[in-house]
Amino acid sequence: MSWLRRLLPFSKHEGMIDIEGRSVCYVIKKNSQSRRIRAAISSDEIIRVTMPTSMKIEEGIFFLQKNQEWVLRAFNQQNIRPHIALPLDAPSRKYHRIARKIVLKKILQFNDFYHFPYASVRIKDMRTRWGSCSKIGNLNFNYKLQFLPLHLVDYIVVHELCHLQELNHGKEFWHLVSQCIPDGTARRKELREINVR
Repeated sequence: MSWLRRLLPFSKHEGMIDIEGRSVCYVIKKNSQSRRIRAAISSDEIIRVTMPTSMKIEEGIFFLQKNQEWVLRAFNQQNIRPHIALPLDAPSRKYHRIARKIVLKKILQFNDFYHFPYASVRIKDMRTRWGSCSKIGNLNFNYKLQFLPLHLVDYIVVHELCHLQELNHGKEFWHLVSQCIPDGTARRKELREINVR
């Protein structure tokens, strides 16, 4: 198993791990009511770690590393559960899940270069945008980006990552983008020709 991680100065940390070639999302969150660290795998196949506020995010990551065999067993058990009828909105949740895995993997890839701290990553049904970045460091992405060519997904992720440093489209912003996407102008033009709807 190879573990990809990015330590952030926040009470919530999100990332991905690779388990035997399978990319798995995890979320580590502090809770004032928690007395000990614990982990569970939710129905959307995300490992959710909850721990006391006195603990450090690094301790949560170490907890995951130490319990890799449990993670693998838990996912294998989920895979052999009987089939359960899904609600009508299941495809929407599935698409959000897939988009989240793609985005987190790309963020870890490109932020290994930029090292920009961010608060959270959210997948949304956005009507006019492929992504956005808030002043407090929340990164938002349109779930439909999973249907785009990967080189355009790369551009979208890098674009929003650079907004963590420059909340504008000035000269310095485009310089940051070009460090990872030298042909950003061409990709931006290609993206504009695709209807976000």
